[in-house]
Amino acid sequence: MKEPLISVIIPAYNAEQTIGRCIDSICQSTYKNIEIICVDDGSKDNTYQIISDYPDNRIVLIKQENRGVSVARNTGIEASNGEYISFVDADDMVGKTMLSELYKIITRGSDIDIVGCSFSSYLGNLDNGEQKSVGVIKDAERVFNDFYFKTYSWGKLYRRESIGDLRFAEGIGVGEDKIFLTELKNRCRKAGIIDLKMYYYYQNPKSVMHGSNPYLDLDKNVEYCLEVMDKSNPTTQRELLIRAYKYAFSYRYMNRKNPEYKKINNKFNKILQKCKVYSDILPFKIRIIYIIMSKFPVIYDIYQNARGVCASTKEY
Repeated sequence: MKEPLISVIIPAYNAEQTIGRCIDSICQSTYKNIEIICVDDGSKDNTYQIISDYPDNRIVLIKQENRGVSVARNTGIEASNGEYISFVDADDMVGKTMLSELYKIITRGSDIDIVGCSFSSYLGNLDNGEQKSVGVIKDAERVFNDFYFKTYSWGKLYRRESIGDLRFAEGIGVGEDKIFLTELKNRCRKAGIIDLKMYYYYQNPKSVMHGSNPYLDLDKNVEYCLEVMDKSNPTTQRELLIRAYKYAFSYRYMNRKNPEYKKINNKFNKILQKCKVYSDILPFKIRIIYIIMSKFPVIYDIYQNARGVCASTKEY
């Protein structure tokens, strides 16, 4: 019996240095029935030509004007035909057995909507050989409590029907994964985690996180979260509002050394007022914490410093 089709979606922008090894790693997958949808998001280098020269007929190449990673992923979703979907960044690689192992776990039950694996920044030998996965299946609520599971869209296999009409938030420069997964969480019944490092990510110094300051636009993340709240169920509303508050505090914190900090702080106060309109849906304890953090920025600064947050992370 033929295996179901898995659509692997790769958004690519000026990725000529890494796109080759990324595609090679996917083509070498032990799971063979795949389509590799590469969306060239208006690259100015040789990314498009490198992809178009690949002889593998499983590769689908789409070129669009530069509109950002969210639009590129959404384009890939629209063009995909797979029963399952996986996202890979153009500067990353996957282990040979990643898709096979994720597929084994997600097909244990028809109510398992998403399965993820561990990841590593190690860029050595990617042959994970005869590793055997022992996937842990839990209610989605419990699995999504894992920090990395709820932070990154890559390193996972999604049941197409669980994504449905959900798409990545467009027009924001950072944190789109978290918002997507926050919305997806309450569409999922069960989720699984495989404790194997089968996804390999590369912290590219030229990526969005290392270019112009992406944190100047975190206010857009707040606006988006508040906008989609009205379309969400009560649980998702609370989680989106908490996400909005976190983006607001991060907006001020990540720009604390900006010469224009006074203007940024004024804008922070305005977007915080928008969050407060909905604050009654939050638990009392959380409301008090947010009030304290808003009035005493140094407390949030200490909290973030303790977590070791820095701009070197790939996604915020």
